[in-house]
Amino acid sequence: MRQELQRKGFFTYSNIKTLGKYPDNWKEIAKEVKERAGWRCENCGRYHNPKERRTLTVHHIDKNPSNNEPWNLVALCQRCHLHIQSKFNAFQLVFSFLKLHPWALRYIKHKLKEIEELKKEGGNHG
Repeated sequence: MRQELQRKGFFTYSNIKTLGKYPDNWKEIAKEVKERAGWRCENCGRYHNPKERRTLTVHHIDKNPSNNEPWNLVALCQRCHLHIQSKFNAFQLVFSFLKLHPWALRYIKHKLKEIEELKKEGGNHG
């Protein structure tokens, strides 16, 4: 089961290259994510303000631009995006965040659901 979770990117994705392609309607999807976040970084809380070098971006938690499920998309300022993308280890989310942000909780809830589904599948095959 651990190998299956690793394959799905649960533990880490630091050495996995970006998968998939952005959809044709990426601009609309990104705008929806930013609006859902109130045009604030979901990590540090700062508002989108390019004049102050705070540009809001959208991060794919699993690094797959073709996976545009709401749980996988988070609005982040460029600073937080670069920081999280360079150091984020999904498995360590549970252990390393002193303050869990709503975007992290969305991801964790989805991954826990996947684990439960894998457990059910494993029980049916053996």
